[in-house]
Amino acid sequence: MPIDRDAHLRITAMVDYASTRNPGVQLKFGSCFEDQLPKRAYSTTHYNPEYFEHDGVITGDTFGIRIPDDATGGLMETFIMDLGRSLGHDINVRRFEGDGDKSSFARKEGDDVWSIDRPGSLYVVPSKYATADDFHSAHQSYYKKRQAYTQDELLPSGRKKRSDKGVKRRPPKTYAKETKPRKNCAKETKPRKQRSDKGTRRKKNYTLPTQPMTNWFN
Repeated sequence: MPIDRDAHLRITAMVDYASTRNPGVQLKFGSCFEDQLPKRAYSTTHYNPEYFEHDGVITGDTFGIRIPDDATGGLMETFIMDLGRSLGHDINVRRFEGDGDKSSFARKEGDDVWSIDRPGSLYVVPSKYATADDFHSAHQSYYKKRQAYTQDELLPSGRKKRSDKGVKRRPPKTYAKETKPRKNCAKETKPRKQRSDKGTRRKKNYTLPTQPMTNWFN
């Protein structure tokens, strides 16, 4: 079943733009969740700068390409890689031999699925090689390199042990020893000084008259 006309036009426009922007090199096509495009398409783990040019990455959100479900995603992946192969780009892991699912990132059981709430998208990563044969003869994926490591070179997690050769490590921080005892943080309570009346104006104390009121007018 072919994809709809709108998706056909958008994917074609993206591949044409990627080919124009990155002339003379092989293009690699991929798909992921739309919210993971900045992380996946520019990942140095999946697309080692030794083999890929990150400055020329094209993401599908720029062209409004959205994958609403897994079935549509498989059709879009197949279409973009068929289109790329017709233009001479053939460095994706899956080759187009025989029938069946031709998509490069076939969904596995247990994987998260694309949906309207969390759609997927496509992206294009240019390589640094002019032909597919040159790319495949030089390229070694991150996972292939891990398989080539010996047990002594791997951590229990499966990652390669870090080599400290030629790496300048920052010296540990040293703190000056305290030469004076610390003062008690609590403030000492001192008795208040008595107020001095010198130089201050105080109200005068008036005394009531002692004579009876009747004598005031005599």
